[in-house]
Amino acid sequence: MIRGLDNKYRVHITFDELMPIKVCNFSNGGIGVDVNPDGIALTEISSSGNLMSSQFIALPELTYSRTTKRDNLIGECAKDIVNIALAKGKGLVIESLDFVRKNKGKRFNRILNDFVYRRLLESIERRCKKCGVAIKRVHPAYTSIIGKYKYATSYGLSFHQAAAFVIARRGLGFRERIPKKIQRLIPSLISKLNNLLEAMEAKGKRQVKSLLNKLENWRNIHSWSFWHAFNQSLRKVGVKPWLLRDINLLFAEGLQSDVTAKVDFAHALGSLGSNNA
Repeated sequence: MIRGLDNKYRVHITFDELMPIKVCNFSNGGIGVDVNPDGIALTEISSSGNLMSSQFIALPELTYSRTTKRDNLIGECAKDIVNIALAKGKGLVIESLDFVRKNKGKRFNRILNDFVYRRLLESIERRCKKCGVAIKRVHPAYTSIIGKYKYATSYGLSFHQAAAFVIARRGLGFRERIPKKIQRLIPSLISKLNNLLEAMEAKGKRQVKSLLNKLENWRNIHSWSFWHAFNQSLRKVGVKPWLLRDINLLFAEGLQSDVTAKVDFAHALGSLGSNNA
């Protein structure tokens, strides 16, 4: 019992809550969760890391609702996600809050999105513990980039669903090797960057040289470093990696003219992930 400055007494009571026995684990696979301002992507994989199913729960009003309604939406959404895990009999894999930084829109929207994002992940985690669903947290680095280039086109997934696929695989300990189809694109991309470098002024050359160094030595660097360099290099040569349509068109037309790599780039992009998944 504590007496406050207003001469009123307050009582704080604590008690231990028994945690339920885990009814869903990762023995048969897992479900990756990718949280975004407009909704949540869930992708289920098998114990061998293969795609089983995927869905997107649209929540366009989550970011802009008033506090009370938003809290209710977060609670209901967490409940739905955990119920899906219970129905599938698999644990959930989410992004670790220790590393998450979602930079969306203007400063106010970015702050609000960060807040909603954290509240939702925390709600999912609490619900999992309450219902006996196993949950893992993974580093979110480059999950969107890897999903976009390696899995989105080959499996017909949205970028968010493909990111959830990578999250699920990472949670189960699978490494994302560089597919052969992407390996075949590297020489042409290097040639494009060299041409760009020759036409550039001194300012900006340092970044391009760094990208070239990573692409030329991709076998000896961490895969995350490669994916970052690959994504940035495509942006440098004109590919808009946030539009799947532009990725397909520019791979087919923008890079195909380079005779140093005789590759059908449109076919190559459509086959990403079919090799070394």
